[in-house]
Amino acid sequence: MAFSPRSKLGTLLPDFPDIKDLKLPPNVPEDKVLTFLMMYRTHCQRILDTVIRANFDEIQSFLVHFWQGMPQHLLPLLNINAIVTLVGVCDSILYKAIASVLMPSVLQALPESLTQVIRKFARQLDDWLNYALYSLPENLCKVKFDLARRFCQLLRRQTSLNHLCQAARTVTQNREITSQMSEDWLNIDLNSIVKQTLYTMDHYSEKDHKTIANLCREFERLLEDQAPVECYLEWLDTMVDRCVV
Repeated sequence: MAFSPRSKLGTLLPDFPDIKDLKLPPNVPEDKVLTFLMMYRTHCQRILDTVIRANFDEIQSFLVHFWQGMPQHLLPLLNINAIVTLVGVCDSILYKAIASVLMPSVLQALPESLTQVIRKFARQLDDWLNYALYSLPENLCKVKFDLARRFCQLLRRQTSLNHLCQAARTVTQNREITSQMSEDWLNIDLNSIVKQTLYTMDHYSEKDHKTIANLCREFERLLEDQAPVECYLEWLDTMVDRCVV
């Protein structure tokens, strides 16, 4: 069944940092910082709610309204490094929440229409921020742009992985294809390939040879068992744990 963000309606953002944990300059009134933080949390929650409803185009107006409509008495806060850092932390929390709402798992099928909307949003966010942050402090802009661009890269990567996983699922669910793949695999001279792989390494041991050979046998069993795509991903996770981490 294809996933819909609307199933996440009512999702609340995780807690934002407490101003008591901030190292504020002595001349900065805590009440103003608290007011700003409450306003920013409301702004971020509104963006999350809009994402859940898949009304991405509304986000641009929220961004412009918040940043260009900032009350004059709060504007000086945006020049304070501690406040800029706070905004960055809050943005990271928001982006993580959005990502988990839109794509809780790369294995969960997304409607093609939602995939296209997510990719469009990833293309547009930079321009929206550029307009919304016009004339605001350079340090604030840099932090927000850097985080937004990394977030958009994540969205593009996740949608691509999701598409790849769905294509892989189609293959692993087809017995005729997996049987043919298993036959083809058995016809490969794995021993020769393993040796050639080891020759490219600066240092290797018999243990390395056994590790690669074992991985090949594990993959072979997955093909023989006509395992679902989830099993392949679990196997890849264990491979990373054993060989990389």
